[in-house]
Amino acid sequence: MSWFNTQGQNPEIILFSRACYTRNVSKLPFSAGGDSKKLSELYSKIDRILTGNGFHAEMLPSGNSAAVLALAEKQLISADLVFGEGKRVVYLNEPCNLTVSLGGLELISIQSIMPGRAVSEAKNSASGAEELLDGELSFAYSESIGYLSPHPTHCGSCLELCAALYLPSLRLLSGYEDMRRALLQRGAILSPMFTHADNAGDLYTLSYTPEHLSNEENATLYFDSLLRELAANEQKHQKMLFPDAHASLTDKAARALGILKCAMRMSECEMLSLISDIRLSITAQSQPCPMLPAISDLNYLCVEGLDCSLISSSNQKCSSLGELERLRADFLRNYISAKVKTEVGA
Repeated sequence: MSWFNTQGQNPEIILFSRACYTRNVSKLPFSAGGDSKKLSELYSKIDRILTGNGFHAEMLPSGNSAAVLALAEKQLISADLVFGEGKRVVYLNEPCNLTVSLGGLELISIQSIMPGRAVSEAKNSASGAEELLDGELSFAYSESIGYLSPHPTHCGSCLELCAALYLPSLRLLSGYEDMRRALLQRGAILSPMFTHADNAGDLYTLSYTPEHLSNEENATLYFDSLLRELAANEQKHQKMLFPDAHASLTDKAARALGILKCAMRMSECEMLSLISDIRLSITAQSQPCPMLPAISDLNYLCVEGLDCSLISSSNQKCSSLGELERLRADFLRNYISAKVKTEVGA
């Protein structure tokens, strides 16, 4: 599950593409909270299907531990699974970038996440896993409605397409609200990826749920066209904002990198803002400074440096905000120093 370690198409603007199918099973309640005999038998059957096809299971511990929240920070599970009750299981297939989750608001969630602009690839991968389960399970389905969900607006294909985008021009031109409203009229939802003040990191998610019983292929092409349009507009705005500012962008990026290398304490918000300064220097210039990290390194830092991912990977308990900020600064210094040594050695 390494979307943040690799680069796909349009990596400067589009971090990842995601397709997610949600399914419920006929003759079972929508909620997975009960530990009924039928539910236990279903889980056993799903386990047999998935483990026999390259997946491995990770039982989620009770409560909202750092390990569980870290999976959500990496975009591998949804927030409703994090805060769900009862038995929760995540099945991972790393080579295929696939996740199957059991136990959220929807009984089964099938997700594929791919680096860059890869909507069709993500959709086809998730569809393959859905067909694998559909061959042996009886999904809740109505000929007139489509696949059934406890959320009436989700019924139909029960497919959601999503992408993460780097759009600094929305902050620089104060254009977020206008863009959000324009996309909403076209059926897509644009929202900040992080909830910090001023959306530190300039990262956004664009999501689209196809209309009731609409053609999935056409919906995928439509969403892909929106991504291409947003990426092209962002690049146009960056050229307009920084026509001859290569030296100033590189200087700001170098200063940001220096702070990331040397700071003894670092908040999550500051880390994301500094990474955005470096990313902008890379995306706005045709020949960015070679001393700057690669896009994949920036993606890795802005995921593994988040609160819960940091705590989970370090196996440490942080009793205060100060301890967490020191832990983050250590992580950033060590990672960047190791990268520099590797590149110098090469």
